[in-house]
Amino acid sequence: MHELEAMSRNVSIGGLLLRANDSLPPRTQVSLTMDLQDPQFRGPVRLMGEGEVVRVERLEFDAGFAIAIECQHPITDVENHLPAIG
Repeated sequence: MHELEAMSRNVSIGGLLLRANDSLPPRTQVSLTMDLQDPQFRGPVRLMGEGEVVRVERLEFDAGFAIAIECQHPITDVENHLPAIG
């Protein structure tokens, strides 16, 4: 098991793009824990999921790696933490 700290650059229902200092091989199965904080949320949100690394690219100027992960299940839990609009 290997733990990797990364910052999300783009998150969608079906996956996410991360920036990390270390790389992971494509097709690696991963377990994710994301902590989200935003003034729109009722409190801190922790999302957990599983996915597979589908693409890895080295970023310019020794800025680490971009890692694309496809999630096995859609990321939808965040909707339950947004305030009601209306």
